[in-house]
Parts: sequence; C-alpha cells; structure tokens
Amino acid sequence: MYEKTLDLLFLYSRPRDALNTIGDSNDETARLLKGYSLLFMDNLSGAARIFREINSIDTLVGEAIISMKNLQFHEAIEKLERYLREGKNPYLKAEALFTLMQAQILTGNTKIIEDLHGQLLELSMTANLPSYQWMAEIHRARINILNGNMEGAISLLELARKGLEERKNIGRRILPLIQLAYYRAYMGNEEEAMKLLEEAASLASMTGSRLLQGLVHYYTYIVKNMLGIEDPDNYNMAHTLIELSGDRIMQTEILMDKIMRYIRNKELDAARQEITGLFPVLKETDYRYKIPTLMYFLAEVELLDRNFSKVLEIIDEYMKEHYPGRKFLTLEMMALKSAALLRMRKRSQAYREFLNMLRFTEEHGLYHYWTANLNDTLSKLKPLLKQHLKKADELEPYLLKIVLEGDLMGKGTLKVNLEAASRYLDVETVVNHLSTLKKLDPEFPEIYARLLKYRIQVLGGFSIRIGNMILREENFERPIHVKVMKYLILKRGLNLPKERIIEDIWRDKQTDKTHRTLNTILSNIRKILHPLGEKMITIKGTKGEVGFYPDKRFTIDAEEFEKYYREGSIAMIRDRERGKELLRKALELYTGDLLPADNQEWVEWERERLKRLYAQTALLVARMLQEEGRTFMAISLLEEAMYRTEDSSVYNALIELLEKAGLEERKEYWNDYVERFILSEDL
Repeated sequence: MYEKTLDLLFLYSRPRDALNTIGDSNDETARLLKGYSLLFMDNLSGAARIFREINSIDTLVGEAIISMKNLQFHEAIEKLERYLREGKNPYLKAEALFTLMQAQILTGNTKIIEDLHGQLLELSMTANLPSYQWMAEIHRARINILNGNMEGAISLLELARKGLEERKNIGRRILPLIQLAYYRAYMGNEEEAMKLLEEAASLASMTGSRLLQGLVHYYTYIVKNMLGIEDPDNYNMAHTLIELSGDRIMQTEILMDKIMRYIRNKELDAARQEITGLFPVLKETDYRYKIPTLMYFLAEVELLDRNFSKVLEIIDEYMKEHYPGRKFLTLEMMALKSAALLRMRKRSQAYREFLNMLRFTEEHGLYHYWTANLNDTLSKLKPLLKQHLKKADELEPYLLKIVLEGDLMGKGTLKVNLEAASRYLDVETVVNHLSTLKKLDPEFPEIYARLLKYRIQVLGGFSIRIGNMILREENFERPIHVKVMKYLILKRGLNLPKERIIEDIWRDKQTDKTHRTLNTILSNIRKILHPLGEKMITIKGTKGEVGFYPDKRFTIDAEEFEKYYREGSIAMIRDRERGKELLRKALELYTGDLLPADNQEWVEWERERLKRLYAQTALLVARMLQEEGRTFMAISLLEEAMYRTEDSSVYNALIELLEKAGLEERKEYWNDYVERFILSEDL
C-alpha cells in the first residue's frame, strides 16, 4: 500500500510528495512514514515525537539520524548497528548502511567503510534500491579525498551524479553536485563550478529541506571565496537555513567558519565569545575531534589580543592532551608558541621553539606547511627566520620560498641546496625571483627545468599541470591554440608535416595565411608551456615537420591508463594479485572519456579506442571479483562501465551476471536503458 511513499522518500528524496501520498491515513505504518517525511524535511522535533509514539524497531534508523544531527555519533552507531541486526525493512536497512558510513567517517573509523560499501551494494541490488548504489559512491569519494586521491574522488562523484540523475533522485543528487563544484573551483574551473551550483540550487528548492538549501548557499559562499569574491549574502542565507534545519553537524561547521571570519577581521571579543560557547558543547558530545581546532582558534585570539601567557597555557594543555593525528595543527601550535615567546621578548626560547618546529617538520615530512601558510608564518616568525639565516650553516631547502617571498635574503651569500629546494618552489615564485636565484647559481633555470614535472589530463577534460600551476583552455590565447596543443598531445612522438596538421585542424577553412598562423600558434604554445623561457618541451620543426616529444618529466593520464592496462593484463598470467592491482589503477585513471568536449575525427577515433580498452579493463576486474564471490561489486563495476562506454561486451557480461544473481528488475532496467539511449541513437 505504501510502496509509492517509500520510493518517494528513500529512492527519490522527495519527502514533501511522500507526505501528500499519506494524506489522512493514521495507521502505524502511515505515522512511521510521516515521521521519516518530517525528518527529511528537517522537522526533527516533529519526527522525534512521532517515533516516540510508535512501538516499532523501524523507528531506530530515524532516531539514529536525529542522534547524528545532535552530534551523538556513538549513540547513532549503536542504533544503526542494532537495526542492521534485527530490522527487516530493506529501505530502512539501506538508509541505515548509508548513514552508518557517514557516522564512521565523522568519527574517524574509515577502515570499515569498504565492508559497509559492499553490504550496501548487495542490498541495493537484491532489494532493487538503485539510488543507494550511487549514494554509496559519495562516501567512497570522501575516503579518496582523505587519502589524497582527488582524481579518484571526482570520478566517483561524477558517477554518483549521473547514477542519481538517471534514477531521478532529487535530494541526494545535490551532494555530489556541491562537492564537485568545490573541487572544480579548487582546480581553477570557475565556470563549471558555478554551473554545478546553479543546478544544485534548482534541485534544493524542490526538496523542502532547509539543510540542503543551506548547504547549497554555503558551498556557493565557499566557492566564491576561493575565487576571491566576497559573498556575505550566501553566507548569511546558509547560516539562517542551517540554523533552522536543526542539524548541529553543519551548525558546528558554520560556527567554526564564523569564528575564523571574526579572527581574520580582528573581532576578538566576538571570536572569544563563540569559542567559549562552543567548547562545552563539543566536550559533551561525540564531536570531540573538533576540540583541537577550537583550541588553536583560542590561542590565535589570545595572541592577537597580546595575552601571551594565556597562549602558552593553551598550547601546553594541547600538547599534554597529545593529538597524534593532528600533526599539521601541532606545527601551527608550535608557530603560535614561537610567536608568543618572541613578543614576550624571550628571543632565545622563541628560537629554540622555532628549531623544534624545523625538527618536527622533517620528522613528519610536513614541508608543505611552510608554503601553504606563507603569509601567516611570515607575519608571526619573520624575526626568527632572519635569525636562522644568520646562524644556520645551510638553509633548509623547504624554507627557500618563504625567504624569497619575505625578501629576507639580504646582501649575504645564502647557502642552500638549490636542487633540493626546487621541489618546494612553484613556477610563479621562480619566475618572480629568477634574477635572485641566478645569483645563487647561474645554472638554476636548467636545474629547475630538469626537475619540473608536467601532468597532462585528457581523460574527462583537459588541463596541463606544470609544477603546481594549472593551465586550462582559458589560459591559452585562443581556442585554435588549444586545439593545436591537443592535437600535438594525441600525436606525440610523431614527425608531422605541417600540411597534415593544417588539413586535420583547419580542414576546408584554410587560407594563404594558415602556414604563418600555425607558426605563430606553435610559438605561443612554447611560451605558455615554458615559464622560464627555457626549451623544456621539444617541438621539432625541420623540413616543415613538427613533433611533440614529451620526456620522463611528463605524465599523460591516457598514456598511464593504457600502460597500467597492458601491464596488468600481462601480470595476470603469473601474478594475479599484482595484475589486479595494476588493472584497478587503470580504472581509477579513467575519469571520463578522452577530451569529451571535442568532436574532431582525430579525437573521436582515439576516444573510441580508449573506451574499448576501458571496457576490457572493467571486464577483467569484474571477472576477478566474480571469481572471488564478490558478485555485487562486479555488477556495480559493470554498471559504471555501461554508463561510461555503452559497450556491447560489457552489456552482455552485465546481463549474464544479473541473470545469475536473479536480479530481474535490474536486468529489465538495463534492457530498457539500451533501448532508450543506445539503440535509439543508432536508428
């Protein structure tokens, strides 16, 4: 009777419509579904009241979600695990697994996520709850981010977005959209980030959820901040909506952001008041891992307010508590202690603490700290850096950037291993300080050019990363310049007659000036790819031929993908585990089709070739998973491959697996999908 209501609630995330289908019905099931509808519309008190009135184990998942939103994570985990042991409703079991994945991530227990993911995949298939298969990818993406694998995370989020869109899930589709917007902005793709946020805003307005609407406003504020745009309107709207939602997880995030804003604006009394109010809340709940960050904020406030003894007290308390997983934060605390001692005119103690910072940096490999927090570190520790330059026999390589940017070199001769230091210098810093670096070593440009790494992305989009600098299509002078660059990348290692390049690029739009235009384009490409004016890329031009010959400094994702596929296929014969590992790496690298925005023949042929290789990779890994008894993981992998390749061999393998697993409804879905999207296009 209530199957439509369950679908609206859990598969389509449309609680307002679900509530309408219940109408005036007042039996226990109707009241239970009203409770879940109110819960997903952020009416936590209304949902809690209904759950208290019902004597059913089916309220446990809703109660657990409310506990989560009130920062009682361990209580939530106990309820969710109990429901998974004793509960029967497949919709609620799927929601319990999805929520449990989130709770374990928030409490830092990420080792269990893979097992929970496997359980959710199996349930989503056997109970025909396809939305949950793609929702699980959202949490897997978060694990990828924690492990530093942004490309893998983006790939999973794109799959989640596509899968949830195909399944017409409105509310849950917002989560991959806003996270993708953040990562696109981080990678410099402003236009795509804003489009994703606009799509998320449109969906959020249909859900009736203040939390989802608030999240969209919050991510819009964050993305605009990343792009250097002040956006108080979105921040204020996010704060209001999230406050009304009753979700204390996001309320805490917003409050932490608010405290940072107060500190940045030197509104110290306001920051101190918020910190003082938040401390007991975090201590009383399971959200304690935020406490170290709050302690850092308080120490920062006291430093700015010149309460130096108080700064030292806070830092001593932090060190006694010992937070082994917060090494970066520990280094920031040490910087605050050095700064406080310096301002207390205890220069020798301050310098000793500064040396402790350097030892801690090297012990834990935290070299990135000195470049990520450059301006802040300079403002706190500049006198100590000057002192170190006078006392040290040789400068630590990772400090060279901060010395250059802080104009601390003076007239003396600085001793530093430039080859080692090059690893910590970005292209912009080198260009800005090239004359100074040449004084240290006239051969420095050659040293830097030799160590500089290039990473070219052509799968799922186009970008060229030079060191830490990212070039996208908009960084080239004109679209035709990008087209020539892409052409050279795909034809790498070949001597190409200029007539062939002109024929492939311009086709019937050639003029008498085309040869000269090509020469100008090649010259401009050289300039944009050679920030130091050195010939780090070889484009040969003898006898009217042009060639792009990337050396070992270059990695091209499509080339790496193909390399892992071929090595993995060969390794399977002798070392199955090694082969599986290589093939999985190949799958991770395939983040999308080759140059998806381009439709030239020379792109399309290569795109189809790589898609066939991806399909073969997916088939090999799926076969291994099936042999290991992980049928549902194999099905999930083949479904991902179908969305990406629409390959007939993948389709046949998928249908065979679905038949063996007895998943008739899922088989019907894919037959219908092929008929709608593949056969119709062929006709």
